[in-house]
Parts: sequence; C-alpha cells; structure tokens
Amino acid sequence: LFPLITGANLRIFEIFQGNEVFQNNERLIQFRSLISGWLENPLMGAGFGTNVEVVRSTDYLGLYELSYIAMLFQTGIVGTTIYLSLYSWLIMKLIKIYILTKDPSVLSFCMGTIAMFIANFSNPYIDSFDGLFFIFFSLAIINKFEIEKENNNEYCNINGNI
Repeated sequence: LFPLITGANLRIFEIFQGNEVFQNNERLIQFRSLISGWLENPLMGAGFGTNVEVVRSTDYLGLYELSYIAMLFQTGIVGTTIYLSLYSWLIMKLIKIYILTKDPSVLSFCMGTIAMFIANFSNPYIDSFDGLFFIFFSLAIINKFEIEKENNNEYCNINGNI
C-alpha cells in the first residue's frame, strides 16, 4: 500500500516539474489559464459565465473541471470566501446536529457531503442537480432539526424520534 501512495504523490508533483504528459494535461492548462484570468480581477473576480483563453464548454460558459479555481476566477477572493464559508457552515451544522442527536443517518450524510465537496475540486459536481441535492438536503436536515428543537425544546434525531 505504501508504494502505491508514494507513487500517487510523485505523480502529483510531476505536474509542476515539466513532465510532458502532465504539461499537456487539460486540468493543468485550465489551472494556468484560470489563475492568470483571476490575477486580472483578484478581489471581485470576472463574473459568472465568463471564460478565459481555454473554453471547456460552449454549452455552459464558465464551467471548468477545476471548480474551486473557476470559482476563484469568477467570484474573486470575496466571493470565494463567502461560498467556502457557507459550505463550511453546512458541514459544521451537520456535525453539531450529529453530536446532539447521535443519529447515524446525519453522520453518514455529512460524510457524503464532505466527500462531494472534496470531489468538486476536480469536477463541477456542485454545478449539477446531483451536487445541489447535497446542499439542499443539508439545509432540509438543518431546518428539520431547528423546527423539532423549537417545538419540543429537546433534541430529536432526523427520523423524528426523541
């Protein structure tokens, strides 16, 4: 297992060392293009639907595989900070609900949401219906918990049991 992990790590660093295979990698090309575009408007970004030299999709302008780098390019430091703060708030609220309720379904959904946010680094999952499902269902769990807490003045699990 260790040689496998080490091999994967070495492969990641080859991206920045000039290996020809990785220099022509689509994500590396997108990364460089998005960062150079972001440097033109670092604070507020270029706006949604804008493209850089590399256009990934003509059907959906501004969609790139490196979602968080594209977010930085489009919304700048201010917008990216706001988005990442909201994502962090969702995760923290789900963790808090799990700690208070000990409901395993909340924990499993929280772990799945974290995995989706991690996977979003390399593919635009949050921009799809499936990715938005995690965000809206997280809000539904939080809302249900808050309503149950208000109504019962007790902590309830997500299934409604006290």
